[in-house]
Amino acid sequence: MSFLFLNSCKQTGTGNAIDATGSFTKISDEKIFYKQFKGMLGTQPVTLNLCKNTGVGDGRETRFTGYFYYDSEENPMQVYGGTDEKNFINLDIWSRDGSAFFFNGKQTDGGIFSGTWQDTVSVPHKILPFNLKEVYNDASLRFSFTELADSLILFKNTKDSPRAEFSGNILVPTTSTDKNIAAFLNKAFLTPDVEVGNSSEEKLKFKKITYTDGATMFKMQRDSFFKDYSETMKDEKPDDDYNRNYAQTTENAVVYNADNLLSIATMSYETTGGAHGMSIITLSSYDLKSLKKLSLDDVFKPGYKPTVNAILEKAVRKQENIKPDELLSSVLFTDKMEVTDNFCVTRKGILFLYNSDEIASHAQGEFDFFIPFTDLKSVLK
Repeated sequence: MSFLFLNSCKQTGTGNAIDATGSFTKISDEKIFYKQFKGMLGTQPVTLNLCKNTGVGDGRETRFTGYFYYDSEENPMQVYGGTDEKNFINLDIWSRDGSAFFFNGKQTDGGIFSGTWQDTVSVPHKILPFNLKEVYNDASLRFSFTELADSLILFKNTKDSPRAEFSGNILVPTTSTDKNIAAFLNKAFLTPDVEVGNSSEEKLKFKKITYTDGATMFKMQRDSFFKDYSETMKDEKPDDDYNRNYAQTTENAVVYNADNLLSIATMSYETTGGAHGMSIITLSSYDLKSLKKLSLDDVFKPGYKPTVNAILEKAVRKQENIKPDELLSSVLFTDKMEVTDNFCVTRKGILFLYNSDEIASHAQGEFDFFIPFTDLKSVLK
């Protein structure tokens, strides 16, 4: 038995769900959305790019993902959360040192999101009011979402049967967006990179496919995932007692959206019954004036790597409290930082991200480093 949900949500928040027969059923407003909020946290101007989606599984709990930054710095910090029993939105920001920041508020008519923010760093904990409003300037984009979620039950007519669960969402520029920009972004979003191998030397790139729409892309990915699950589990019996639940999900969030510059984070997660799943975050930036996806060579002058590597080493030593006379391998897998092409930019700096198992153990999670452009002046184009 398989359940298929395909949501198409406009900026206004209305949406539709489709089942496996292709018939449409109206779902509640504000089910999924992307919104850009700007306003004040205490006395500081801030920006919150927030996505709301419905997630994986039959329960399909509401989930929020996105990025937050202080306008004075534009250092993006990942946020995630959900709603509580009083329908308040609770958003969390966690840092590698264990400190956390929390938003607790409500979204009201007129596109207002307001409430209280607190941290766990200061003693006593600091509590500040925030008041944000949904706004878009002439050079920032509006998006809708296409979202698909499906589950494949392993044993029919068996209570609490193991299953494979799949979900994915993709941003879609709205009709108000410049047609050339919309066409460029749609093609970029619908042409995913396909790679195999764990290292840059081993990666083999296949011919890229540009899908017609998000639903077609996710259906093909879902079918491949379910086929692998069915083949792997074809000899399993209901009384086997190990983990046979699989899951695969892809979510997109807006990191930065202003001044003809768009940065996106694609968050992928997969678990195939092992001790833990694998999460990967892929960052991308797009120059909407030149209609180009940015590479490191677009940002930096030739010969930039030694300078950027040294700056990254300084950043990791500061963040991880590694003393000058200590090797980086006291915390990482390596004694030398190498610049990664997993990056995105704001107007004030560049965010580099290293995923789990890339430069440190899985238990240490991903590492990200925001480097202000003021530190990179000597190698910036």
